[in-house]
Amino acid sequence: RFPEALMVTGVVLDTDGAALPNATVRIGSNEYAPGYATSGADGRFRFAEALMPGEWVLSGRANREGISFALYQSVTLVAGAEPEIVFRPKGRGVLRGTVVGDATADQTFAVKALRALSADDSFECYDAHCAEQHFELRGLPAGDYQVMVSAPGGTAGYAKFTLDEAKPTEIKVTVKAPGR
Repeated sequence: RFPEALMVTGVVLDTDGAALPNATVRIGSNEYAPGYATSGADGRFRFAEALMPGEWVLSGRANREGISFALYQSVTLVAGAEPEIVFRPKGRGVLRGTVVGDATADQTFAVKALRALSADDSFECYDAHCAEQHFELRGLPAGDYQVMVSAPGGTAGYAKFTLDEAKPTEIKVTVKAPGR
């Protein structure tokens, strides 16, 4: 271990501040992506590998009772500090989606909601769980998004929307099987 390397721990919370167990937390930088951690029953996580000081991005996937939570956060790690990160959604917006088209109720879909941050093509990426052709993602900040829905075998669909945190946003995403 390098002298300046840091052990990073934290807690994953939902939009109301309750712990999110079994959340997958990823950490990465422009040069390096050391791995994943999973939160325990109390929402706490710890990266097994020590990390170097600098700019990092945390992203994650957390679900409770079929609802996904938007997790994405920039973190600055400073030499000599052992950070305790509170990882929670940035916003209070709710996105509800229905997958239609060549989708079947028994298919599993990966859902990614992308929010552009600036003119330099950087973006935040939020993951959602899709079951029985429906998904709900909570904790999104207001803004313009594109949703990508995909399934094994190449079934895919896209939708654009503007999210207002004041009320839930409802969308339909039409997916098409390859060759259709």
